Amino acid sequence: MNENMVAVKAAMTAFFSAVGMFLGWRVVMLLVWVVLMALDYLSGSLAARQNGTWKSSAAREGIGHKAGMVIIVVVSMIADFVLLLAIENLPYDVVQFHWPMAIFPLVTMWYILTEIGSIIENAM
Repeated sequence: MNENMVAVKAAMTAFFSAVGMFLGWRVVMLLVWVVLMALDYLSGSLAARQNGTWKSSAAREGIGHKAGMVIIVVVSMIADFVLLLAIENLPYDVVQFHWPMAIFPLVTMWYILTEIGSIIENAM
């Protein structure tokens, strides 16, 4: 492996480690999902081009699907935030647990796995 590639890998590792350390694992999940979305779109476009089936209408449909996924992830963040506020403002006698922000990680992990499957499908 050449020295430039090792330097690039080291820089990327340092960057994502710092992001994870300072911003938390949820942000790392979000970044992984965004990278996988881009790779899925790229691999799908390349596969369609190679098969001679690339169409701008299909590309727009894919972008629309990705936009819908972004909206759902944002809604999951809002839902977690609203539930956290509701639980924190209830009397202690009613609710005695802490909301750990569970909806966002579940939704994001679902989409991460979906994108990985789609990339594999595009590669076949």
